[in-house]
Amino acid sequence: MVKKSVIAVLLFYLLGVLGVAGGYLSSEWDGEWSFGPQLLDALKMGATWPLLVVDVILGR
Repeated sequence: MVKKSVIAVLLFYLLGVLGVAGGYLSSEWDGEWSFGPQLLDALKMGATWPLLVVDVILGR
C-alpha cells in the first residue's frame, strides 16, 4: 500500500513538473525555434512549483 502511494505521489509530481514547465515555456515562447534559456527557466520553474505552493499556503 505504501509503495502504491509513493508511486502515485511521484507520478502527480512529475505531471505537475511537466505541466508547469510546459505552461511557462509556452508563455515565454517568442516564436523562435531555439529553446536555449527558455527551456532551462521552464524546467527550473517546473521543478520548484511545490516550494512555491508551500510558500503561498504559509503566507511567506
